[in-house]
Amino acid sequence: QLIQTEVAIIEDLINSLNATAMVVHTNPLQEALQLEGTPQFRGGLDALHKLCQKCSVPVILKETGCGFSENILRKLVGVGLLAVDISGYGGTHWGRIEGQRVAKNHPLFGVARAFKNWGISTIDSLLLGQDIKDRDFELWASGGILNGCDAAKALALGATRAGVASLAMKAALKGEKELDLALARMEYELKVALFCMGCHNIKALHQSVHYVIK
Repeated sequence: QLIQTEVAIIEDLINSLNATAMVVHTNPLQEALQLEGTPQFRGGLDALHKLCQKCSVPVILKETGCGFSENILRKLVGVGLLAVDISGYGGTHWGRIEGQRVAKNHPLFGVARAFKNWGISTIDSLLLGQDIKDRDFELWASGGILNGCDAAKALALGATRAGVASLAMKAALKGEKELDLALARMEYELKVALFCMGCHNIKALHQSVHYVIK
Protein backbone atom coordinates (compact mmCIF):
# COMPACT_ATOMS: atom_id res chain seq x y z
CA GLN A 1 0.00 0.00 0.00
CA LEU A 2 2.88 2.37 0.77
CA ILE A 3 4.36 1.66 -2.66
CA GLN A 4 1.11 2.70 -4.35
CA THR A 5 0.31 5.72 -2.14
CA GLU A 6 1.65 9.24 -2.60
CA VAL A 7 3.32 10.79 0.43
CA ALA A 8 0.90 13.76 0.18
CA ILE A 9 -2.01 11.41 0.88
CA ILE A 10 -0.19 9.96 3.87
CA GLU A 11 0.48 13.48 5.14
CA ASP A 12 -3.25 14.25 4.91
CA LEU A 13 -3.91 11.17 7.02
CA ILE A 14 -1.29 12.21 9.58
CA ASN A 15 -2.77 15.70 9.84
CA SER A 16 -6.33 14.46 10.17
CA LEU A 17 -5.35 12.20 13.07
CA ASN A 18 -2.85 14.59 14.69
CA ALA A 19 -0.53 11.60 14.59
CA THR A 20 2.87 11.77 16.26
CA ALA A 21 4.39 8.96 14.16
CA MET A 22 3.71 6.76 11.14
CA VAL A 23 4.07 3.00 11.56
CA VAL A 24 4.49 0.98 8.37
CA HIS A 25 3.70 -2.72 8.70
CA THR A 26 5.49 -5.33 6.62
CA ASN A 27 3.78 -8.72 6.43
CA PRO A 28 4.93 -10.78 3.43
CA LEU A 29 3.97 -14.17 4.86
CA GLN A 30 0.48 -13.01 5.78
CA GLU A 31 -0.13 -11.50 2.34
CA ALA A 32 1.12 -14.66 0.62
CA LEU A 33 -1.35 -16.80 2.60
CA GLN A 34 -4.42 -14.58 2.32
CA LEU A 35 -7.14 -15.41 -0.19
CA GLU A 36 -7.35 -11.66 -0.86
CA GLY A 37 -3.64 -11.05 -0.23
CA THR A 38 -1.56 -8.50 -2.10
CA PRO A 39 2.03 -9.80 -1.93
CA GLN A 40 3.52 -7.06 -4.10
CA PHE A 41 6.57 -5.67 -2.31
CA ARG A 42 8.85 -4.69 -5.20
CA GLY A 43 10.02 -1.11 -4.67
CA GLY A 44 9.11 -1.18 -0.99
CA LEU A 45 12.52 -0.11 0.28
CA ASP A 46 12.62 2.90 -2.07
CA ALA A 47 9.08 3.87 -1.07
CA LEU A 48 10.01 3.64 2.59
CA HIS A 49 13.09 5.84 2.03
CA LYS A 50 10.96 8.41 0.20
CA LEU A 51 8.43 8.46 3.03
CA CYS A 52 11.15 8.97 5.65
CA GLN A 53 12.59 11.90 3.67
CA LYS A 54 9.28 13.71 3.20
CA CYS A 55 7.16 12.68 6.18
CA SER A 56 6.54 15.33 8.86
CA VAL A 57 6.59 12.75 11.69
CA PRO A 58 9.00 9.92 12.57
CA VAL A 59 8.56 6.65 10.67
CA ILE A 60 8.71 3.21 12.31
CA LEU A 61 8.84 -0.07 10.40
CA LYS A 62 7.06 -3.00 12.07
CA GLU A 63 6.98 -6.69 11.26
CA THR A 64 3.89 -8.71 12.15
CA GLY A 65 5.21 -11.79 13.93
CA CYS A 66 8.12 -13.11 11.87
CA GLY A 67 11.02 -10.90 12.95
CA PHE A 68 13.86 -9.42 10.87
CA SER A 69 17.01 -11.05 9.54
CA GLU A 70 20.42 -9.39 9.78
CA ASN A 71 20.43 -8.95 6.00
CA ILE A 72 17.19 -6.96 6.04
CA LEU A 73 18.22 -4.92 9.09
CA ARG A 74 21.43 -3.94 7.28
CA LYS A 75 19.43 -2.83 4.24
CA LEU A 76 17.42 -0.51 6.49
CA VAL A 77 20.51 1.45 7.56
CA GLY A 78 20.37 4.91 6.00
CA VAL A 79 16.68 4.72 5.08
CA GLY A 80 15.81 7.31 7.72
CA LEU A 81 13.71 5.26 10.13
CA LEU A 82 13.34 6.24 13.77
CA ALA A 83 12.91 2.62 14.80
CA VAL A 84 12.31 -0.94 13.68
CA ASP A 85 9.73 -2.86 15.72
CA ILE A 86 10.99 -6.42 15.42
CA SER A 87 7.71 -8.20 16.22
CA GLY A 88 9.53 -11.51 16.18
CA TYR A 89 8.40 -15.11 16.16
CA GLY A 90 6.99 -16.13 19.53
CA GLY A 91 3.83 -14.05 19.76
CA THR A 92 0.84 -13.73 17.43
CA HIS A 93 1.62 -15.48 14.14
CA TRP A 94 -0.48 -14.27 11.24
CA GLY A 95 0.59 -17.16 9.06
CA ARG A 96 -1.28 -19.49 11.41
CA ILE A 97 -4.25 -17.16 11.65
CA GLU A 98 -4.61 -16.91 7.88
CA GLY A 99 -4.47 -20.70 7.68
CA GLN A 100 -7.49 -20.92 9.96
CA ARG A 101 -9.49 -18.58 7.70
CA VAL A 102 -9.69 -21.10 4.86
CA ALA A 103 -11.37 -24.48 4.65
CA LYS A 104 -9.24 -27.53 5.48
CA ASN A 105 -9.56 -28.79 1.92
CA HIS A 106 -8.26 -25.51 0.48
CA PRO A 107 -4.62 -25.57 -0.80
CA LEU A 108 -3.73 -22.54 1.35
CA PHE A 109 -4.60 -24.48 4.51
CA GLY A 110 -1.76 -26.91 3.82
CA VAL A 111 0.60 -24.12 2.79
CA ALA A 112 -0.10 -22.29 6.06
CA ARG A 113 0.68 -25.43 8.06
CA ALA A 114 4.03 -25.70 6.27
CA PHE A 115 4.88 -22.16 7.42
CA LYS A 116 3.41 -22.36 10.93
CA ASN A 117 6.87 -22.04 12.52
CA TRP A 118 8.26 -19.52 10.02
CA GLY A 119 10.15 -16.59 11.48
CA ILE A 120 13.05 -15.31 13.55
CA SER A 121 12.50 -14.94 17.27
CA THR A 122 12.39 -11.54 18.95
CA ILE A 123 15.56 -12.32 20.90
CA ASP A 124 17.48 -13.53 17.84
CA SER A 125 16.43 -10.45 15.86
CA LEU A 126 17.60 -8.22 18.71
CA LEU A 127 20.97 -9.95 18.84
CA LEU A 128 21.36 -9.67 15.06
CA GLY A 129 20.57 -5.96 15.27
CA GLN A 130 23.24 -5.43 17.92
CA ASP A 131 25.88 -6.71 15.49
CA ILE A 132 25.20 -3.85 13.06
CA LYS A 133 27.72 -1.22 14.12
CA ASP A 134 26.44 1.56 11.82
CA ARG A 135 22.77 1.04 12.71
CA ASP A 136 21.01 4.43 12.76
CA PHE A 137 17.60 3.36 14.08
CA GLU A 138 16.28 2.11 17.40
CA LEU A 139 15.22 -1.50 17.92
CA TRP A 140 11.80 -2.00 19.53
CA ALA A 141 10.93 -5.45 20.85
CA SER A 142 7.52 -7.04 20.46
CA GLY A 143 6.45 -10.59 19.75
CA GLY A 144 6.05 -12.86 22.76
CA ILE A 145 6.41 -10.13 25.41
CA LEU A 146 3.94 -11.34 28.05
CA ASN A 147 5.00 -9.52 31.22
CA GLY A 148 7.39 -6.99 32.69
CA CYS A 149 10.13 -9.58 33.16
CA ASP A 150 10.04 -10.36 29.42
CA ALA A 151 10.21 -6.64 28.70
CA ALA A 152 13.25 -6.29 30.99
CA LYS A 153 15.05 -9.08 29.11
CA ALA A 154 14.37 -7.41 25.76
CA LEU A 155 15.51 -4.02 27.05
CA ALA A 156 18.67 -5.58 28.50
CA LEU A 157 19.42 -7.05 25.06
CA GLY A 158 19.34 -3.64 23.43
CA ALA A 159 15.70 -2.82 22.74
CA THR A 160 14.75 0.82 23.31
CA ARG A 161 11.08 -0.02 23.85
CA ALA A 162 9.04 -3.17 24.44
CA GLY A 163 5.52 -3.69 23.14
CA VAL A 164 2.70 -6.04 24.09
CA ALA A 165 -0.48 -7.08 22.34
CA SER A 166 -1.87 -10.27 23.87
CA LEU A 167 -1.68 -9.03 27.47
CA ALA A 168 -3.46 -5.77 26.66
CA MET A 169 -6.10 -7.28 24.38
CA LYS A 170 -7.12 -10.03 26.81
CA ALA A 171 -7.42 -7.52 29.65
CA ALA A 172 -9.26 -4.95 27.53
CA LEU A 173 -11.93 -7.51 26.67
CA LYS A 174 -12.79 -7.59 30.37
CA GLY A 175 -13.03 -3.82 30.64
CA GLU A 176 -11.02 -0.65 31.20
CA LYS A 177 -10.36 -1.44 34.87
CA GLU A 178 -8.81 -4.81 34.01
CA LEU A 179 -6.65 -3.17 31.35
CA ASP A 180 -5.38 -0.60 33.86
CA LEU A 181 -4.60 -3.38 36.36
CA ALA A 182 -2.77 -5.49 33.76
CA LEU A 183 -0.57 -2.61 32.62
CA ALA A 184 0.11 -1.52 36.20
CA ARG A 185 1.17 -5.08 37.03
CA MET A 186 3.48 -5.16 34.01
CA GLU A 187 5.03 -1.85 35.06
CA TYR A 188 5.64 -3.19 38.56
CA GLU A 189 7.18 -6.39 37.18
CA LEU A 190 9.59 -4.26 35.15
CA LYS A 191 10.47 -2.23 38.24
CA VAL A 192 11.12 -5.43 40.21
CA ALA A 193 13.47 -6.64 37.47
CA LEU A 194 15.33 -3.32 37.53
CA PHE A 195 15.54 -3.45 41.34
CA CYS A 196 16.85 -7.02 41.42
CA MET A 197 19.52 -6.15 38.83
CA GLY A 198 20.59 -3.02 40.70
CA CYS A 199 19.51 -0.73 37.85
CA HIS A 200 17.90 2.62 38.63
CA ASN A 201 16.65 3.17 35.05
CA ILE A 202 16.40 1.59 31.60
CA LYS A 203 19.73 3.05 30.49
CA ALA A 204 21.45 1.28 33.37
CA LEU A 205 19.69 -1.93 32.34
CA HIS A 206 21.19 -1.60 28.84
CA GLN A 207 24.65 -1.27 30.34
CA SER A 208 24.21 -4.16 32.77
CA VAL A 209 24.56 -6.85 30.11
CA HIS A 210 28.19 -7.04 29.00
CA TYR A 211 28.07 -10.28 27.08
CA VAL A 212 25.53 -12.60 25.51
CA ILE A 213 25.93 -16.31 24.88
CA LYS A 214 24.70 -17.00 21.35
